Amino acid sequence: MLARSRNYKNYTPEKLELAVDLVKKKINSSEAERRFLIPRRTIENKVKGLHLKLPGGQLRLLDSEEKDIVDVLIAAADFGSPLSRLDLRILIFEYLNKNCRSYLFSNKIPGKWWVRNFLSRNKDALTERAVQNIKKVRAEKTVGEIENYFNNLERTVLDVPPRNILNYDETNLSDNPGSTKCIFKRKVKYPERILNHSKGNISIMFAACADGSVLPTYTVYKSENLWSSWCIGGPPEARFNRTKSGWFDALVFEDWFKTVIIPWATKLDGPKVVIGDNLSSHLNVNILRLCEQHDIRFAFLPPNSTHVTQPLDVAYFGPLKKIWRRILTYYKIKNPSETQINKIHFPILLKELLVKTEMFDKDKIKSGFKATGIVPFNPQKVLKKLPDYEEETKYKIDAALLDFLKKTKAPDPLKRKVANKKLKVEPGCSISCQDAEIIMNGKTRQKTLNKKLNNPKNDEKRVTILSDVRLLPENQAYFDLNQYLNQNEDIDNIHEKKQDVISEINENKKETIFYEKQSVLVRYYNRNNWKYYVGFIEKIDVQQMETYYWINYLRTVKKPNLRSIVSKRDYDVVPPSFIVKAVKLYSEKKTRILG
Repeated sequence: MLARSRNYKNYTPEKLELAVDLVKKKINSSEAERRFLIPRRTIENKVKGLHLKLPGGQLRLLDSEEKDIVDVLIAAADFGSPLSRLDLRILIFEYLNKNCRSYLFSNKIPGKWWVRNFLSRNKDALTERAVQNIKKVRAEKTVGEIENYFNNLERTVLDVPPRNILNYDETNLSDNPGSTKCIFKRKVKYPERILNHSKGNISIMFAACADGSVLPTYTVYKSENLWSSWCIGGPPEARFNRTKSGWFDALVFEDWFKTVIIPWATKLDGPKVVIGDNLSSHLNVNILRLCEQHDIRFAFLPPNSTHVTQPLDVAYFGPLKKIWRRILTYYKIKNPSETQINKIHFPILLKELLVKTEMFDKDKIKSGFKATGIVPFNPQKVLKKLPDYEEETKYKIDAALLDFLKKTKAPDPLKRKVANKKLKVEPGCSISCQDAEIIMNGKTRQKTLNKKLNNPKNDEKRVTILSDVRLLPENQAYFDLNQYLNQNEDIDNIHEKKQDVISEINENKKETIFYEKQSVLVRYYNRNNWKYYVGFIEKIDVQQMETYYWINYLRTVKKPNLRSIVSKRDYDVVPPSFIVKAVKLYSEKKTRILG
């Protein structure tokens, strides 16, 4: 006689719960077994509260802890700092270690199996996706900036039909089809595919309306000349141009506006709205005049926000470039001798690309305008993508962690740059950090000073006239300090010797009487240099047998024309030793001598 096979679970949790309730109130376990076909021992264990855990290995963390971890992972991803599987394992290890519970994983980080099971248990809330890197300036967009943009946009698109709302954007089609998965023999270390490619790009301007219609494309080649074969066989009504850089400049953008936008605008009645990024090359006086003539309103997107506010970026360019990579791969395989895209073939490839995208053009474009909140007008479509929008109700995590995530997203304060100095190192030689610190601390400045003092050609560079007032030739003289210094003087004693020289100059200087309203040349000694200023004597004071002069210095004004004027705030009181001599100032405007 064959042994009977074991009966496995063939009942639902609801059925078991009903049987347990009946046993607690009315019937015994044997009667419940006959009615519900559930083993009597199972029903009795549930009634007594035994074996309530699920079979198999038990969870290492509590359900509440796993829920908190899910909230942290979601918040970190929304603020632009998503965690990988390894990051999650390290996070759990640090959390358990701080709470003295690292024994749960034998004092090691959780294994890969734990992360896999954790994601499986929370598959309704978490998923793994390939990331797209964006610059920090894009992540720094605030709710206030986006709300201000939509407030202005609401007035601009008011009572404008979808067919009259247009979005334009410049993109490029690269000469690299990218990587794809292929079949190789097992354990191949370096899988490779022979396929010519380059870093070249061809710029194209796309324009689409909110009703799903697409305007003719405008292609710009990187070349100084345009050849007829580069323009034949392309899409209908497509236009071609060239620039030296391969990008749109002001002239090319104006030509695109005249040849693509103006014909579109003349066919429509009522106001038209053109939405695009705020580049300096996208606006000039001629374009503004054309906008006034054809009732066109320009609406500029906030800077560094096109990844959430540009309809073509959000919904159109992604599928377009996937199809382009497939077309380019087939072209490379079919033409293995071409090292890069032949411009003669590009119009044909562009036409094939636009034909293959026609099947989804209208739906994708409409969804792009909808996702960016333009048509229909709905700012919430963009605002809900910002992590700091309604964060109190969205994130139920620790406030300190939320503040940290905000700091990683917020712009950094301006930091003062550390002075950098070019190091003169012989080829093949190295330098230590101590040597670099000596140079940065300025200990080599003595050699530079010695070189200047011993080189007569550099003498005039040490004298700075801080006023731009023109002086007559006889007033250009200044005292040469080098004639009092020995050329072979020890560099360590130069500074002390200079102080003696300055005192000697002041003592030997002849007393000169100056008068009020007289223009004079005043000098100051600062950082081993004479600095000269020109001004007027406003007042003369005599204190304890000493004479002091109130000098009102001239200030230079560069706009609209270079001239010097009397300043009301640039005053100083100086002794007679500071005044070099009286000067005569020449006024070009009045052609007379001042002072």
